[in-house]
Amino acid sequence: SDAGGAYNGVLIFDYSFDLEVSVGDEVIITAKRDEYNYLTEMNNPELLSAVSIGNTPYGPDVIVGADIDATLTPDTNPGEQWEGQLVKIDGATVVSYADADHEYTCTDDGGTTNFVVGGEVDYQLGSVSLSVGSSYSITGVVDYNGTYRINPRDAADVVEAAQSSVVT
Repeated sequence: SDAGGAYNGVLIFDYSFDLEVSVGDEVIITAKRDEYNYLTEMNNPELLSAVSIGNTPYGPDVIVGADIDATLTPDTNPGEQWEGQLVKIDGATVVSYADADHEYTCTDDGGTTNFVVGGEVDYQLGSVSLSVGSSYSITGVVDYNGTYRINPRDAADVVEAAQSSVVT
């Protein structure tokens, strides 16, 4: 991100760029802007310089599931404005899991809208495991791959909601 809020995300596609930079680094890069399946991304980045390191990253911006609803068409808002941005959705209840896609479908409004939790950052959700019927606070980067998705970076980005109990 180059700032907090909508329209400030930048997706970088590269298999090893993360070895050159760390979370919180302010960097200057050169890369090729590309469109892949309606996803705008920067390919083959080259690090020109690190302006500063160890900064507190922007975000996450708190959004609702409807902002990345699974029925939104590509390149439309509200989903497009969050592409490449670190966001957080509170109260996400897991509706289902698609093993073949390594994706969860969730709702945060009782099923009026559904959104997808994908495994593009934490590859195939290798460190993330959710339970159908449970609720979570989910932080992640928004991308588009047939639908807008929130992609947790690791297990720390998924926090199970506290279970309330009634004692009589």
